[in-house]
Amino acid sequence: MKNIDRPTLILDETKCRKNMLKMKQKAERNGLAFRPHFKTHVSIEIGEWFRELGVDKIAVSSIAMAEYFAEAGWKDILVAFPCNLRSIERINKLAAQIDLNILVEDPVVLAKINTALKYKVSVWINIDSGYGRCGIKAENDSVVLDLASQTAEAEKLKFKGMLSHAGHSYGARSKTEIGEIHDSSIAKIQNLSNKLRPHFPELEISIGDTPTCCSMEHFGPATEIRPGNFVFFDLSQNQIGSCAINEIAVCMACPIVAIYPERNEMIIHGGTVHFAQDLMLHANYEKEIHGLVVEQTAEFQWGETTGSYLKKLSQEHGTVHLSSEDAKRYQIGDLVFILPVHSCTCANLMGGYLLKNGNYLKRMSQ
Repeated sequence: MKNIDRPTLILDETKCRKNMLKMKQKAERNGLAFRPHFKTHVSIEIGEWFRELGVDKIAVSSIAMAEYFAEAGWKDILVAFPCNLRSIERINKLAAQIDLNILVEDPVVLAKINTALKYKVSVWINIDSGYGRCGIKAENDSVVLDLASQTAEAEKLKFKGMLSHAGHSYGARSKTEIGEIHDSSIAKIQNLSNKLRPHFPELEISIGDTPTCCSMEHFGPATEIRPGNFVFFDLSQNQIGSCAINEIAVCMACPIVAIYPERNEMIIHGGTVHFAQDLMLHANYEKEIHGLVVEQTAEFQWGETTGSYLKKLSQEHGTVHLSSEDAKRYQIGDLVFILPVHSCTCANLMGGYLLKNGNYLKRMSQ
């Protein structure tokens, strides 16, 4: 690690692969298809680790991401984001190469897509099961049925089913709360399924968010799950109850540039351009933090938290509050290992991952 002179995102491949296998086994145990969301890692190499497990379908969050993974040989890709009419030419190019799945919630959009398409695409109806971000409210079953019928009748469209994302589970702070959100969401989807399945017996239902997929063992009428953050996890998922600290697979290595013993603080090279501005309220400190310091147990490995935390960020600076033990341990010029609050935004900013073997895995450039 002597060559690390700037903030670097370390990836523990062993933990990452264990997280993948654990989720795949959960899907199999529940008779569900496994369509992992690749928006967290956005890496061709990490995608290959999934392929080694037999995964053959994925979700992404943009047309650009779909193009990136189509180029890498993925043939069944779901763009889990409302269809963007301004991308119709790119959608046509993709549909000519792969089984492209798109997300629709508006009959006007549906009609325009059907007119503009040159190749057939698979369509999922976006359902709001309680998150309140986008999608048709699950209670509006007649609207969903009408849209499904219009899709099935369209020449260039293949109706696949319904998709929902219980993103409000990220606000949970216990498995009990996760369960309440999950049960409510599943009940709404079950009601819709009961209304649609008599008309569409091959109806597929895709659900996916890391907290519920990690914590629950019943998925109602769902036919597939598509979580994403589970591949790395982070402090937010640990706080929610989705994972243990030792399952978090990414860690920031940051150089120490100044130490202030009189105020129990040190300054690291690592700011908002590396960690993003994600915060979480940590019960142990009764403060909002940007990350937790973990003990470095080997050159590219880490263990438990030390009691120190990342308390403040500027563009390049990070201010770490030091525990009494860490105040004695660290010197200027050392590296400090910090678990991020949100691995998705941190990974996006860092642009890639350093492995134990020295290999560097690049992400898709945005």
